[in-house]
Order: sequence, then C-alpha cells, then structure tokens
Amino acid sequence: MSEKNILREYISNLPDEDIKFLEGRLNQRLSGDIAEVLNFMERTSKVDSILSKTRTADDLYDIVDSVHSMIEEEYQNRPRLVEYSR
Repeated sequence: MSEKNILREYISNLPDEDIKFLEGRLNQRLSGDIAEVLNFMERTSKVDSILSKTRTADDLYDIVDSVHSMIEEEYQNRPRLVEYSR
C-alpha cells in the first residue's frame, strides 16, 4: 500500500474529535501546532513509519501539507462537522 493510501485510510478512520483537532492545528499553524500534529500522528505505527522515513525537513513538510489537504477533504465530507463549525 502506498504512503498516500495509508495516510488516507488513517484519516478516514479517525473519529470526529480527532479530525477537528487536526483540522484546527493544521489551519492555524501557530507555534507548536505542527509538533502537536506530528506527536498525535506518530501514535499509529504505520504513520510513524512514514514520518520516520523522511530525510529532510522539506520531505516532512510535504507530508504535513498532504495530510492537511486530506484532513480538509475529510472535514468537508463529514457534514456533521461542517454544520457544527457554523
């Protein structure tokens, strides 16, 4: 399974509260938000494996940007989250 598919599966299986947490951190990206996201995601061994394979900061930020896009997509696909945020 490709890294992108692993990340998509990981995100699609997250509960609403976790999606809201990640969406908030990745949208704002205030001091410490990226670190919190990475610490949260590394709790899953397959995701941790993907994160640990990065060789440069650019590679890591590319993954974070991909995850951000996937989280945004998942957030929009869960109508209860969109309605909750209004």
